Amino acid sequence: MTTYTNSAAFQVDHAETLDPLSYRVVQLAREEALRMGPPRGVLGRAWQWFVGNVDVARPLANPRLEMLRQFSTLVRLGNRQAEDLAQTMLNKGHYSAGQLGIARVLSQA
Repeated sequence: MTTYTNSAAFQVDHAETLDPLSYRVVQLAREEALRMGPPRGVLGRAWQWFVGNVDVARPLANPRLEMLRQFSTLVRLGNRQAEDLAQTMLNKGHYSAGQLGIARVLSQA
């Protein structure tokens, strides 16, 4: 069965979807990437210079989900290491190419 997701122009096969926990990890990574990215504005940069980077992400207990979190964060930040991590996740069989594609789209949204 094929459905449309968020009125997007692409179709998603139900076999290639993320489970609810993986979806939540991608959402968590998006929020973390916003905090980890460069500070916005003069006051933001001044505050970070004054107090340093106090937001450090703690690793998840599940290695598979931790790799997904790292992948989503790297995609969100535009880091090219995301592709290397995606290949590792595919090789280990953690996620399919379709699932990583969905995670990539959600991370960039």
